[in-house]
Amino acid sequence: MTGAPMPLKLATIGRQRTLSGLAKSLFPSASSAEDHQRAEAALLKANPQLADRGGIAAGVTVVVPDVPGLRASEDAREARPGTAQLPDRGAERLKAMGAASEELAKLVQEMAKAELALLKGADFAALLLREHPELKEELPNIVKATSAEAERSMAQGKELVEALKSARADQERLQKRRGT
Repeated sequence: MTGAPMPLKLATIGRQRTLSGLAKSLFPSASSAEDHQRAEAALLKANPQLADRGGIAAGVTVVVPDVPGLRASEDAREARPGTAQLPDRGAERLKAMGAASEELAKLVQEMAKAELALLKGADFAALLLREHPELKEELPNIVKATSAEAERSMAQGKELVEALKSARADQERLQKRRGT
C-alpha cells in the first residue's frame, strides 16, 4: 500500500561551506559517523550540484531529503505546491553548453580557415599532383568543393555562436521576468 508522497522540504544554505557542515546543520540527529555519512549521501543524491568544487555558496536553496532514522532540523521547511523555489539549473547549463559550443565553433572555424589556406597554397597542389598525377584535371574541382565545404563550416560555426548568444539573452530575459 502506497501512502501519500512525502512533502518536499527545502533549506537555504547559511554559513555552511562544506557538505559535512551542511549535513550536520540539517540533520543534527545524526549522532554516529554512519548516520552522518548517510545524511551526506542523501544530500548529494538530492542535490548533485553540491558535488561541484569550490564550496557551497550561501543563499542557495537545496532539497532536504528524507533520511530514514534521521530527523531534519527546523531549518528545513516544507515547500508548498506552486511556491517551491527549486534551484534553476537551466541557465547554468545553457551557459556551460554555450561556452563549450562556442569553443567548438571557434575550433571548427579555425580548422576551416587553415584548410582553406592549405588548399589555396601552391605547395599543396604540387604535392597532390606529385603523389596523384591522375588528379591533374580534377584538382580545380577538388579545391573548389573542399573550399566550399570549409566556407559552409565557418558559416555554420558563426550561426551556432549567434544562436547560443540569442538563447542566453532569452534565458536572461525570462529570469528577469520571473525575478530570479
